[in-house]
Amino acid sequence: MPDCSCEKCVEACVYGNPGWFLPGQVEKVADFFDVPPEVLIENRLIKDYWPKHLIGRCDILSPVKIFDSSLPSEISDIALEGKCAPPWYALIPGRCTFFFAGVCTIHSVKPFECREQGCGPEFKQKWPGHSLREYIAGEWLKYYAAKAAK
Repeated sequence: MPDCSCEKCVEACVYGNPGWFLPGQVEKVADFFDVPPEVLIENRLIKDYWPKHLIGRCDILSPVKIFDSSLPSEISDIALEGKCAPPWYALIPGRCTFFFAGVCTIHSVKPFECREQGCGPEFKQKWPGHSLREYIAGEWLKYYAAKAAK
């Protein structure tokens, strides 16, 4: 797994949208911090969504963004941890809650989307366009369908 030394690779961590977890990955991050998954979700994650899949607005877990203090307080002061991402969330740049001093503090258990992204041609060929997010959303769709069937 590449480290965080490539400036291009960490753009999403600093200026974009933090990567999405697959079902089952949040528990690994919770174990990493030695906290229950519910505590991690409540304090460090946001519930995002992928509109193409019509799986609802609050289904895909992702690290919450830390907004720049230069933003208007109506945005920078909103506590989004544990909540559903508002419609404007993807449009506002912010740093991943787990990215500090140029380092991913959860590198060994980082979200699937972060693992699968990179700036080399092999990444662009493997996940063209939005297919990576579509794949992750599809995995959450299967997870929720299996959960509802129980």
